[in-house]
Amino acid sequence: MVKGKKYRSDQSGKKRNDKHKSQPVVYLPKSVREQLPRIPSGTVRDHLGLWLSKYISWEQDKDGKVKVSRTFQRRLTRDGILHLGGNAAKVAEAALQRQRALLRKLQQQGYHTYAFELVTASRMVVGLGIESVLETNLRLHHTYGIPIIPGSALKGLARSVARRSVDTSNPIFQTAFGEQQQAGSVIFFDALPLPQGNNHNRSIELQLDVMNVHFPDYYTGQRFPTEWQNPNPIFFLTVAPETTFFFSLAVPPGRDRQTLSQVAQWLQQGLTTMGIGAKTSAGYGFFQTPS
Repeated sequence: MVKGKKYRSDQSGKKRNDKHKSQPVVYLPKSVREQLPRIPSGTVRDHLGLWLSKYISWEQDKDGKVKVSRTFQRRLTRDGILHLGGNAAKVAEAALQRQRALLRKLQQQGYHTYAFELVTASRMVVGLGIESVLETNLRLHHTYGIPIIPGSALKGLARSVARRSVDTSNPIFQTAFGEQQQAGSVIFFDALPLPQGNNHNRSIELQLDVMNVHFPDYYTGQRFPTEWQNPNPIFFLTVAPETTFFFSLAVPPGRDRQTLSQVAQWLQQGLTTMGIGAKTSAGYGFFQTPS
């Protein structure tokens, strides 16, 4: 071995210089590899979750380190817009049909249900800080690959509004959200989006957004917030304004319907006045009634 140089074996068993590292290999079925380049920019017709976690592109920096491509999300969109159309839209509609069928089945079993629709009045991003191969994330249904609002988030929002309206010792509050001795009676289902457009070209629209860290050296404790530091743009996907979501609640047999109606009112109030998800203080995540 030559002194001062490091070598390692490649797959053929031959020694090679570490200075010329081979690029990492992504193992995908041939059928998948052949289809990836054919996906038109700005349209995902199948599972967005796979694109954001499995089919994501990567790049090497000047030091040879492999990292997720910063331009991946920008390449995934066209003019900052991404449409979940084709099979993705059909899956979303099928999921919505199953949700409504479930509510009808629960009604037959004696449950009280409550459903309503609201429209996003601004961009919305739920799950921005969820662990991801990207720096940011968007809450997607694991199976369907469509953006959703988890029932747990809706319950938290309704409870927050309720605490501002009544005392936690209020019987309706305790029945709805539970306490130490008992579980809450209201069931919060995940909110699902409705594809928009005509019958032949329906889709769920997502929009690319950006937040800039203008003083990266300051936030890492290296120097004062001087004007000559390079901004660090961080891109993230959001649900577009004017996207309709379907919300649904239920209570088991024997529970008071009044409790369900009151909780639905608190939830609608929270969605329209407080917003949900990340960056609500900047105007994200607010809803309005359909026009």
